[in-house]
Amino acid sequence: MMEAHPEWTNLQVREALIKSADLVDNSNLRYGFGVINVTKAILYTQPSCSEACLHGTCVDGVCMCQNGTYNMWCDAKKGTPNHLLYFTC
Repeated sequence: MMEAHPEWTNLQVREALIKSADLVDNSNLRYGFGVINVTKAILYTQPSCSEACLHGTCVDGVCMCQNGTYNMWCDAKKGTPNHLLYFTC
């Protein structure tokens, strides 16, 4: 992934892998809910800041989060179970 898209950040690679994964019928909490599809991940198109910044303001291509939200697109609320999975804005 990093060789195909050296300009992507770690979070952008993670997003591409998650959003391009194939769902499986026998998913579970221990092993997950999808199978990585590297080809789809490499072909994934990153959304622009203005398209993806749901709860913040896009400044020079970076989503600046409002109070109470976090991650690269400001679409998660602090205090949620996934709070520690992302860097805060």
